[in-house]
Amino acid sequence: VLAPPGARARIVRLLERHGFSVVGAFLHPPTFRHTVFVIPLRKEVLLYVFEQLIGRSSWRGLLARSAARGPGLRLLRAAAPSVAIWLRRDGRAVTPEWLDARDAALQLSSKGGNLVVHGFDGGNLPSVVAKVRTDRRAAATSPKAVRSSATAAGVSVPTLLRRVELGDFQATVERALPGRPAASMLSRGGDATVLELLEDLWSWLERWSRLTVGKQLSPDRLQRETVDRAIALQPLVGGGSDYVDHLRLLSAGSSGFEVAAHNDLTTWNILVDQGRLAVVDWDEAELAGLPLGDFAYAALDAFTVACNGDRLAAFGRCFGGGAIAEWIAERLQRLERTAELTTETAELCLHACWLRHASNEHERAEEPTPFLDIVREVVRGLPARP
Repeated sequence: VLAPPGARARIVRLLERHGFSVVGAFLHPPTFRHTVFVIPLRKEVLLYVFEQLIGRSSWRGLLARSAARGPGLRLLRAAAPSVAIWLRRDGRAVTPEWLDARDAALQLSSKGGNLVVHGFDGGNLPSVVAKVRTDRRAAATSPKAVRSSATAAGVSVPTLLRRVELGDFQATVERALPGRPAASMLSRGGDATVLELLEDLWSWLERWSRLTVGKQLSPDRLQRETVDRAIALQPLVGGGSDYVDHLRLLSAGSSGFEVAAHNDLTTWNILVDQGRLAVVDWDEAELAGLPLGDFAYAALDAFTVACNGDRLAAFGRCFGGGAIAEWIAERLQRLERTAELTTETAELCLHACWLRHASNEHERAEEPTPFLDIVREVVRGLPARP
């Protein structure tokens, strides 16, 4: 039942008279820009979501901390317009059996694609976390060697408990790790906080790359991930054939080696626990990946958070000019040396990163399309033809 407070109470009483019983109450904060949360109205879960996932310094976090204590929780349940009451005739719990948890807080990207379920067993922190793909793409299955090598390089990774088929979708259930998503820490921390996180992340990625240097990069793969994608996106990004020709020219001088890659290193997938890093969501990871993309994408995402969600502005700060762009370029160059990349291949790897995410936006019909905007910006910045 999701209705205005007065009507909600009347509807619940009516349903109870017809054999239904209340099995849960959920808060649905509808105003977050990037993520929608559905939170059980239990003190510990509410505090975890607002303090750890959203950020305790936000006004919503302060409000939640107040509401979770004393009579505030009862008042929130009775009067908040965005509270839903769940009733069932059989009285069974709302939380699905496959999660194996007492309570569940849902975190859904506003763009769709993935649902994250934080499962609680009565404590202050989640015991399990499940990722449910809702975009009907088959989830990749990263080999165990990817996670074990990442651990050897110095980060914590979650233990995979099980995969569950849910009709057309699949849920990956993992043991929850301690820590707070970096995304919830960066929005108010300033550039110094972002750079501190990226320095720790780069140090791990550099060690991970050294441990996993593999075969020579295949020209065919570089073609697929740059030229072919640029051709497919050409009607959307403009620039005629200049961009495709530029990528082909770079491919002629390509050389370097594969390294392990996470391939989705957003700041939501990086947890920080007393200075230690953990990385989650390994569905897209591969042992033989393209270099540079993880750090470039993580840097862009971190500064996107710091730029209030403006990814194009963050791209300018990270890869345009100025002290921050120089700082990032220096660390990318060290990663280049680890994978023995030529200058041309290093540039191709960065193009591959932006094109991969732009292609995903186009295939999923997402709005807005910040990575398509980034590719357009890259095309506009190409050197003029003689």
